[in-house]
This record gives sequence, C-alpha cells and structure tokens, in this order.
Amino acid sequence: MTSISYLIQKILMQHVDRETNIPEVILIGYVDNNVVEEHLARYLIAQRFSRGIVLDIASGTGYGSSILARAEKSIYVISVDINYDLLRYGAKVFNINGVQADALKLPFRDGALDTVVTLETIEHLPDPISFIKEISRVLKFDGLVVLSTPNKLYSSPFVKKPLNPYHIKEFYLGELEFVLKQGGLEPCYVLCGKPFTKLALIRRVIGTMTKSNP
Repeated sequence: MTSISYLIQKILMQHVDRETNIPEVILIGYVDNNVVEEHLARYLIAQRFSRGIVLDIASGTGYGSSILARAEKSIYVISVDINYDLLRYGAKVFNINGVQADALKLPFRDGALDTVVTLETIEHLPDPISFIKEISRVLKFDGLVVLSTPNKLYSSPFVKKPLNPYHIKEFYLGELEFVLKQGGLEPCYVLCGKPFTKLALIRRVIGTMTKSNP
C-alpha cells in the first residue's frame, strides 16, 4: 500500500516548477498559504451552485471535491483528474470518488451530470473549445457549469506567452466568452476574483513585459 508520505514527496517532485517554484497542483500544507486561500475561495463559491450529480474536472488532490460534497444540494461528487497519484492522495486524505480520465475525453454518457465544476483548468489545455464541447455533452439540458480561469488582463497582459509555466493559453474576458459560446455554453454570471486599480494594472503590465522580455 502506498504511504501518504511517499505520495506527498512524489507529487512535490513532479508538480512544482524548479525555476519559479510555482506549483502545478495545490497540496495544502506544502504550498504558499495565499495561493491555497485563493483556490479554497473559488471552491467555496462553486459550492453555492453545486447540486445533484457534480463533476469536479481536474480535481487534483481532491480538497475542492470535499468542499463540493458538503453542499446542501449535492447528491454525489465525482473527482476527475488525469494524474493517478493525485487521485490516490485525494482518496486517502479527503475520501473522494476519483476517476482517472482526460478532460477532453470524459468517460460519462451524454446529459449525465447536473453540475460541472472546472476551476483553473481550461488555461492548461491545448484545445479549449473541444473541452467546452465535452462539458456541454455530459451536462444535462438544465445543468450548470462553474468555471474559473485567470483573467489575462491581470495575469499576463499584452504578451503572447503566459508567465505561468504550466499555462498554454490565458484569456481576456471577450475571448473566454467566445470559447464558451463556440462550445455550446451561454455565460450567465461573470464574477471578478481580484479587483484592482488602474495603477496596479499599469504596474502589472510593466512587470509582465519585463519578465517576458529579459
């Protein structure tokens, strides 16, 4: 039987960028508390919308799935991730119901799910429209999707390549709305995770361009 300590060491070795120290996955207790707080806050918001059969895509270590499972209207939460070690950790620590699968090829029948939660996932994928189409496929006609992703205007404004080494594509709001509609979803609510001033945005732009052009 694989021990928790072995899984922790393996996850940390494989999922933390050595140059930037940026984690690819959230391992509570082993990454920066501010980062953990942001991710927990997203799941607490998603919990408000969770109902019926809930799918947590790219669940990672499963801490978020455990939050969704405590929603009053949640019946059953399924955690999907492509990494088996993360699912094993989640099963041991958070008692999640894990399924190893590719987010672009979900192993569920059409219209099977009431709620799909996918937080900080789409920016990691090479084909975001296909991802949204796959979510639309497994979602019931009256189902709900809760999706979060970095706002490029704040995370990497006016540069092509995201600063985060794990991100393939970050989106401005208009780009994200286009992808959602192309995939068959109609946005209902847009929530801002980090309000910022014009001065903060200017500093962010200058900092981003400096980092991307050493």
